[in-house]
Amino acid sequence: MSRGERSADARRDWGTDDAGCPILHVDMDAFFAAVELLDHPELLGRPVIVGAEQRGVVLSATYEARRFGVHSAMPMARARALCPQAVVLLPHHDTYARVSREVMAILAEVLEAGYVHVDKGTPQEMYLWPYFARYPINELTAPQTIELFKIVTSFEYNEMKEFGAYNFYRVGIGPDGTWHFFVAGD
Repeated sequence: MSRGERSADARRDWGTDDAGCPILHVDMDAFFAAVELLDHPELLGRPVIVGAEQRGVVLSATYEARRFGVHSAMPMARARALCPQAVVLLPHHDTYARVSREVMAILAEVLEAGYVHVDKGTPQEMYLWPYFARYPINELTAPQTIELFKIVTSFEYNEMKEFGAYNFYRVGIGPDGTWHFFVAGD
């Protein structure tokens, strides 16, 4: 549980013991570039950089551009020198915010087990977990256990009980919005 600065509206009393607290950290690498590819499917498979044409920094780059050494926060002139064949697209922050909200809604639906606590990072990342995650898995009430079964299988539940804590999960969402993986253990 973050102890960083937050608005009064976001403050909740989660107690002081955050040992074993699971967090689903969604960091959608190349998010801005992936969103741009939704509007420009003809660019799939090509190096794409989101940022200003000449000045400024790279906001996002596809994996095809990253193979040439291009990365976020790199000066555009350097990125263009490393990958002159890249297509440069101007950013569309309103679109990124809208798609980010859609992803947030999808993840909230996946974890719709009672109250879902959300801490936003950037438009490319967020933290989300079910309300009962602050309780030890071996001490869940029957209703909490039933809610947990809305998001995990009985096999996963038994593995977590045997381990004595919740597992971490990673979610991979592709440029076309498809889920590529939802795995535990990282």
